[in-house]
Amino acid sequence: MNWLIHFRYSLRQLFRQPGSASRLLLFVPLSQILPILLMGSAFLSAEQANWFFYTNLAWGFISSCALQALVWLQMVVNSARLDMLLLLDGGVIAWVFGFTAALNAMYITSTAISTLLIGVALHYPLQALQVLVVMLASVPVSIGVICLILGAELRWGRVFHIVNSGLDAVLILAGVMYPLTTLGPILGNAARLLPNAWLNEFLRGGKPAELVIALALAGLFALVGAWWARRCVAAYRTNGVIGVRG
Repeated sequence: MNWLIHFRYSLRQLFRQPGSASRLLLFVPLSQILPILLMGSAFLSAEQANWFFYTNLAWGFISSCALQALVWLQMVVNSARLDMLLLLDGGVIAWVFGFTAALNAMYITSTAISTLLIGVALHYPLQALQVLVVMLASVPVSIGVICLILGAELRWGRVFHIVNSGLDAVLILAGVMYPLTTLGPILGNAARLLPNAWLNEFLRGGKPAELVIALALAGLFALVGAWWARRCVAAYRTNGVIGVRG
């Protein structure tokens, strides 16, 4: 399978970056743990901190994957590598799926270390396990996000600030900081269209039904992202110019 070839190559490429081992095993876990511990201990009761730590860890995993992917996608789109990928069997979409899988594997490892450390320190082994389940369930979401970013890069050019604003909006709507019930009826119903909102509710309540809904929405999200990416790649293949509609 073509995406598996890209997965193996992308994983080696990510780990060949200078300082990747220390960043993965030390700096990323520390950067995830310290702000959460400091904020949680300063502003939240022990009961609220119970879920606050873990929803933020799960969100850190998703946003890290999205921003890292944006940097790499901009490098690919704005270089000759995009045209080279178009000539390969499987094309750009196979590379996106393989690269996304490698990126998720790398950040799942670092976030698992963070979760394990917090779980041991705070004696919440069950929710620590739920975070790992949520990260695995977030893989289709990452695929959809990266496909959407690829399509946006090809359709409109550099979209770094748009992606940042989109992540900020999702941070609010997905209920990372607070339950969905605090958003009110209109925003709350809109937020329920996001798979991450259901994943965060699963972290708070641990109901299997919420995880099933999240998985269904995540799969739909990945399909929509793949459709959008294929459409934009086809337009670029026809026109040969970034930012031109097909």
